[in-house]
Amino acid sequence: MHPAQRFRKLIRKFTYIFPFFIYSISWEQCKLGLLLQTLPFKQFLKEPEVDGKYEIIQQGNEPVIGLANGTPCGDYKDVVIFGDHTLSLYKPQRPFFVATDGVRIVKGQQYTDGYYLLSLLEKYKPQSEGYKRYFSILADANCITTYNVSEQKQIGFFFWYMDHLITLHQRKPF
Repeated sequence: MHPAQRFRKLIRKFTYIFPFFIYSISWEQCKLGLLLQTLPFKQFLKEPEVDGKYEIIQQGNEPVIGLANGTPCGDYKDVVIFGDHTLSLYKPQRPFFVATDGVRIVKGQQYTDGYYLLSLLEKYKPQSEGYKRYFSILADANCITTYNVSEQKQIGFFFWYMDHLITLHQRKPF
């Protein structure tokens, strides 16, 4: 088979496996800060309680430190928790509280799929330079993005699914 034919066949197979690559929607370059907004977090600050119902999220390797009661942040589907000092990222799965003022509740200015936002922030996350606030550095980064919601959902699902498969693979059998 001619190399060009093999390449066309590979591209057809690739677009079948990853269907979001068949979109012809234009991608745009802009400052990441123009895409993001931070939600106020002070009303969601909580300490762990014994009989709590909602997760309390902190920055770092162990994001969930306990549970609490009250009125949590219900806007969890399209937000990502950004650790301003540690560069940690966490995608909440249910309503939540936050533990410290070092976290940012980040959301898109327009509708942005939460899992797409997580992968976008992971891609443009700055390198650690010690203890400092990184959100302003992140917001100043140039990024390439799409505003097509359908495409965002497919890209977000793809990266969520890959992360899910890796997690399942890393689990030890009983």
